[in-house]
Amino acid sequence: KGGATMGGEFFFVVKDVSSVTQGDWQSALFNVLVNIDRLFDGDKSDALVQLDTDADRAFLFRDEYASWSGGEPKSFELSYRWGKDAIKSELGGRSRGDWSIVRHVCQELCKKFPGKFA
Repeated sequence: KGGATMGGEFFFVVKDVSSVTQGDWQSALFNVLVNIDRLFDGDKSDALVQLDTDADRAFLFRDEYASWSGGEPKSFELSYRWGKDAIKSELGGRSRGDWSIVRHVCQELCKKFPGKFA
C-alpha cells in the first residue's frame, strides 16, 4: 500500500504516470483534502492544505523536528498539477515528528486509485 514506511523510510510513488489523468488526480486530491478534518482526527499542525485547485501546491507537510544536513526540514508535497513532479517526498530516515497525516492522505489517494501507487 502507498504511504508505507519501511525501516524509517517513507515512500509514495505512482507506478505509471500515464495511468492517472489530470482531472482524476485533481478531483481525488481535492476530495481527500476537503474532507481531511472529517476523515483524520490526528495532529494537522505541520500540514498546510490548499483547497484552491489553481494553486501550485495542494498539500505540504514539513517535519520541523527533523532536517537534512542543510538545515531544511524534511517535507512532503502534493501538487494539483498531475505529472512526474506531482508528488515530492523528501521524507526519509527517521521521523521525529508525527507523519501520520501524510500516511493518511496517501492511503486515501490509494483507495481512489487502486493498484496505481506503491
